[in-house]
Amino acid sequence: DTSLKYGKRVMTPHYIRGSIDMSRDLLRMAPNVQAEVINELMIDFSYKLEPAFLYGDGNQKPLGVMTPSTDGIYTDRDVACASATTVSFDDFVNAKYSLKGKYRANATWMLHRLVLNRVAVLKDGQGQYLWVPSRVSGEPDRILGLPMVETEWMPSTFSTGRYIGLLGDFSFYRICYDMQMEMQRLIEVIANLNADRFLFQAKLDGMPILSEAFSRMILA
Repeated sequence: DTSLKYGKRVMTPHYIRGSIDMSRDLLRMAPNVQAEVINELMIDFSYKLEPAFLYGDGNQKPLGVMTPSTDGIYTDRDVACASATTVSFDDFVNAKYSLKGKYRANATWMLHRLVLNRVAVLKDGQGQYLWVPSRVSGEPDRILGLPMVETEWMPSTFSTGRYIGLLGDFSFYRICYDMQMEMQRLIEVIANLNADRFLFQAKLDGMPILSEAFSRMILA
């Protein structure tokens, strides 16, 4: 039966690298500084990876969920909001029910804090708030009963044709590691400067593997 075909997604891991030079005097006088710098570098790497998983174009980098692509999430998964300058209760209802139930059950909203600020004051016709803050430590806030993740990398500009929110089952975004994050301490590269170089690198790729598991909210 030629209609029963298994779809294919091609992932090609690429390197992401970073480094920092540290004085040997500092390393000798403050042994704990190495662990502190490693923690800071891991934060810096997250600042590189998160926007790549959102906006990457797939060219030697991940393909992001906010990047329209026939290899990822198609433009037919864009749900138009009624206005170009604000969001409404109905916009979120439309986005929620644009997903099939099997994806909606595991779906999560992703929004910028400035968008969330507007969402937090929206009410339905009975005066009930759209946004429900979590009352249990460790559990996420919810919008229309679905958990919400806040990130500074999501768009927050209100103008025609701009994306403003995302809802999806993120189990259908796959990240492929050819090499997990590793650190190398290079003690001779800049020895003449009385310093060691710490090199961090990983090799990975990522992309959405099922378009219909996601919906993007786009301003009219």
